[in-house]
Amino acid sequence: AGSVVRVHQGRLWMNDKTDNNRLHYSPIADVEKWNGVGDSGALDISPGDGDPDGITGFFSFKNQLFVGKRNRLYRVIGDSPETYEIKLVSTTLGMSGPNSVAYEDDRDVYFISTKGVHSIAVTDKYGDFDGEFVSSDIQLTWVEDINQSRLKFCWATYVPSLNSLMFSLSDSSVATSSRNNVLYLYNIPYKAWYRWPGIDAQSLAMVADSDGARPYFGSSIGILRKGQTGSPTTDSVNIE
Repeated sequence: AGSVVRVHQGRLWMNDKTDNNRLHYSPIADVEKWNGVGDSGALDISPGDGDPDGITGFFSFKNQLFVGKRNRLYRVIGDSPETYEIKLVSTTLGMSGPNSVAYEDDRDVYFISTKGVHSIAVTDKYGDFDGEFVSSDIQLTWVEDINQSRLKFCWATYVPSLNSLMFSLSDSSVATSSRNNVLYLYNIPYKAWYRWPGIDAQSLAMVADSDGARPYFGSSIGILRKGQTGSPTTDSVNIE
C-alpha cells in the first residue's frame, strides 16, 4: 500500500504506507512484479535516523534517486539492486511533500522543504550535488505568511512560457488558509519572485494541449481550470 510512485532507471518506485522508511521497486519495464519477484525488492532508508515522518517524497535526477524526509535528504546511487547504495545528502533540509518538486527540463530540480525552496545543481568539478537556497529573498514572507502546517500539501511545476517555477501554497492571512489559495512564482533567469493571490489550486500539472503546453489547476470544488492568456473565465486562470 503506497501513496507516491515515481519512475527511476526504468523501474517503478513506491513508498510503503505501513513502513514509512521503506521504498519498493519493480523490475525494469515490469510494473506488476514486487516483493522480490524477479529482481524487484525494497530499500530501507535509514530507519533509525530519528526523522519523525519517514519518507515524504522522492524524485529521480541525473540517474540518481533523491529521497526526502522532513529534515533529511538522501540519494540512492547505483544501477542495479546489487549496486544500490544509500548516501546522506543533508541533515538540515528535506522535502515537505510528494508534489513539492519541479523539474526545469533536464537542467535542474527545485523542491520545497520546511525552510523554503531549494535547487539541486550538478557540480561538475566534484561530480556531486549541492542544494542551493533560492527563496532567501522572500524568507520573512515565507515564515510569516505561508501556512507552514500545510506545506505537505503544496504543489510545484515549471512553466516554460513564463521561465518560472510555480508553487501552490496556503496564505495564512486569509480565511481560505485551510487550502492552497496563492501561487508563488520564481523567474529563473531574473532570480526574482512574484505572487498571484486568490488562486484556488489544490493541484498543478503542465499539460501539452494541441496549441501548446500550459498549467492546469485542480480546484477545491471539483473544477479543473486551464491557464491561458487573456481574460479569465469560469474554467480558466489568467497566467499573463
